[in-house]
Amino acid sequence: MHRVHMSGRAVAALVGIALVVGGLLLTGVMLAYPRQVDVTITTRPGETLGFTPEVVVVPAETTVRVAFQNVSIQEHNLTFLAPISRGSRTIVDAGATDSIVIRTPGAGVYTFVCTIHMEMSGTLEVR
Repeated sequence: MHRVHMSGRAVAALVGIALVVGGLLLTGVMLAYPRQVDVTITTRPGETLGFTPEVVVVPAETTVRVAFQNVSIQEHNLTFLAPISRGSRTIVDAGATDSIVIRTPGAGVYTFVCTIHMEMSGTLEVR
């Protein structure tokens, strides 16, 4: 077995190069895949049924934190249909807020609804 002897400077230089290259690779991954995207979806105010915005655009393969704000005078919820299959509490009282964390699938169009008022729907557009 041969041993390679390196000076302290050579070791420090190699460690520095490894850190720079590793940092560049990690930065590239972080830029390509943001850690988290925050979005807010609200109900329409008063008695009007609907979500605002009706279309939410997010990147693919990203963690998305959805803040659901019920600004209506009625109870509502927010549920992403399959394949996401995640939702807020079953009942989010008027004036209350809930949050949902999802991991977006591949590019496509996905539906979210209020399961109390199924005519309330919106679209999550994943790009």
